[in-house]
Amino acid sequence: MSHNYARILVFTHEQDACATLAQTVRFECETYPRPFKAGMLALHPYGFDDDKIASILRFLTQTEAYQDIHQVEASNGAIYLYSDRYMSVGKAQGLCEWIEVEQYENP
Repeated sequence: MSHNYARILVFTHEQDACATLAQTVRFECETYPRPFKAGMLALHPYGFDDDKIASILRFLTQTEAYQDIHQVEASNGAIYLYSDRYMSVGKAQGLCEWIEVEQYENP
């Protein structure tokens, strides 16, 4: 089991969804670097439904501890999250668009 996966399991077990999401987004941006697809929160090990994801995203924007977490949207409507500690909005937007749309248009 990877360290990152174990960390995610601990956070989801503690059921602190906002801390889980913020730490995951920060990890992705710092380590890879890439923005985190919000839709991944519906999958294992998170398993959040659409209402839960929406409420987490609203809470993040209103909480001082998570002010570094922001959203970008691809032209196909996919929402991605990034931390401005590790990534600029331009880079996050460009990567989001590449991941969702452009890589499929450039064989």
